[in-house]
Amino acid sequence: MRPTLCALLFAALTGACSPDLDHNAAPTIFTYTETGISGLREIRPYPTSDDVCQEIHTPKELKSEVAAPSFLIACPKHEKGAIEDRQSIDGAKVIAHAKHWTILKIDYKNAARVIPARRLLFRCCEMLSPAWSPE
Repeated sequence: MRPTLCALLFAALTGACSPDLDHNAAPTIFTYTETGISGLREIRPYPTSDDVCQEIHTPKELKSEVAAPSFLIACPKHEKGAIEDRQSIDGAKVIAHAKHWTILKIDYKNAARVIPARRLLFRCCEMLSPAWSPE
């Protein structure tokens, strides 16, 4: 009985940390919320420190969607202008919707702001395999 209770408790606790990706593009709230409320883990603002979008860790539910060399950002759903900017400037593609956030995938080669070490890694991969393409 005790192992079953522990397993149920573990499942409940780990499930609470996963993003709920069963949402649509419609804003669910018109104020800013922390990414954690939607089950996302932020890394840093994107593309600059005063922007509303956040570079995020890839949730396990989206690992198959995100092939190297690309990364994920999330923007508040109600920030249509920010989402459109990321799509037009960075070539971002919407791949999912969490509770209050829209999740977008950006290829490093299209990114407006890429950390120099990541850009170097991307260039090294291209040099080692000239036929290599992220798509």
